[in-house]
Amino acid sequence: MPAYRITEHHGRKIRAKLTINAPNQEQALRMSAGPPFKMPPEARKWAFIDDGLGGGGLIDPKDENHCLRADPRSELDEE
Repeated sequence: MPAYRITEHHGRKIRAKLTINAPNQEQALRMSAGPPFKMPPEARKWAFIDDGLGGGGLIDPKDENHCLRADPRSELDEE
């Protein structure tokens, strides 16, 4: 199962959150938005946008500069 690196973006500020295994990037994001993770609880309802490069994001409808992003993590990435 692929691993995805989940990050939270506020404008140019990026915070690495976690790495999660899921079948695709949307499921990784939706899983990371639920307990026990400290993501905004309403993020599970945000619209998903696929970037076409294997990643994607959940976009905050109240703030266009805020999103949760999932990018594929390769086997070579170091934690």
